[in-house]
Amino acid sequence: MSKGYNTDEVFKNFMDTGGADKVNGSSKPKTKDVPEVNKENKGETTEVLRQRSYYLTDGLLKAITLKTAESDLDKSGVVREALKLYLADILEKMN
Repeated sequence: MSKGYNTDEVFKNFMDTGGADKVNGSSKPKTKDVPEVNKENKGETTEVLRQRSYYLTDGLLKAITLKTAESDLDKSGVVREALKLYLADILEKMN
């Protein structure tokens, strides 16, 4: 006879008890909020950046790397700008 687990409940319990930190061997969360610095006005922050992970194809990774070499942005900046362009209509509705 197998035990019937509610996966949503198990995941919630895992996260609530700091399970992810225990698995990673750390007592600190792996993500952090980082203020984005405005390059024109050094030191002035514009938005808070939140670290996230997404899966990308090799083609997208190469394109991001090439765009990084052609611009003054880092890879995260290239991805943010691409997403801002792609989601411009939704971002406009949110503001």
